[in-house]
Amino acid sequence: MMNDDIAERLGEMEVKRNRTLADLEAVQAAVESVRRSMRAHRSHQYEINARFIDQLESDSLPEADRPRLYHEWNEAFKASIDEYNRLAGERERLAMQEVVLVRILAELDHQIEMLKKALS
Repeated sequence: MMNDDIAERLGEMEVKRNRTLADLEAVQAAVESVRRSMRAHRSHQYEINARFIDQLESDSLPEADRPRLYHEWNEAFKASIDEYNRLAGERERLAMQEVVLVRILAELDHQIEMLKKALS
């Protein structure tokens, strides 16, 4: 390869590296967002339980309404679990994406180093 070709290839590789690094930073920001959501989920679950327990412990709740309230609580609990599972799945997907991007960056760094050596 001629020096001009090597320099052009080096420029292309550096652009790819910068784009990949930006993608990695975006994935890492998404991972942190999912982690925050997962941490907040515990308090959300507590609020759901507290709301239904308060209603069930109410003296004004007719006995005939208890089955309906238990059913609503169960549905709310299932929806909450589904949301947590969705977050966990997203966390796993992002973790895999992060691993792939880190590997791509390592390969790009290696190629950039080789091109820099070829230029000198």
